[in-house]
Amino acid sequence: MRNLNGYRLDASQAETAITLFAIASGELTESEFADCLRGHAGQRRPMTRTSDV
Repeated sequence: MRNLNGYRLDASQAETAITLFAIASGELTESEFADCLRGHAGQRRPMTRTSDV
């Protein structure tokens, strides 16, 4: 999970690498990549603090 700009990206490192290689090779269009991001992005959950007991 990666956090950036209030959103998280839920994708494995392997899936991320495969997607980036597909973009670089032209197998994945910009529009398809945008769809992929939308499918794997969600709002970041606020962090909660836990106190030492």
